[in-house]
Amino acid sequence: MNGSRALTSVGLAIDLAGALLLRRFGIPEALRLDGAISLICEQRDEAEVAKARLYDRWARAALRLISTCFGLQLLATFL
Repeated sequence: MNGSRALTSVGLAIDLAGALLLRRFGIPEALRLDGAISLICEQRDEAEVAKARLYDRWARAALRLISTCFGLQLLATFL
């Protein structure tokens, strides 16, 4: 296998991992698709804050993986 094909294969594998992570962590879990309005209280749920940070971290990692894949595939095009 030459370098261009290997780079493309690695890029596709990274792209798949990024897309799967983005599918899992890209949309906030608490999103209300039915349009219901929730009551907001003057409380802070630390578990929800930690969960939001986790989702944000993984969503950013997924976007970095997809961007890296794009770069690898672009580089493979010129090899």
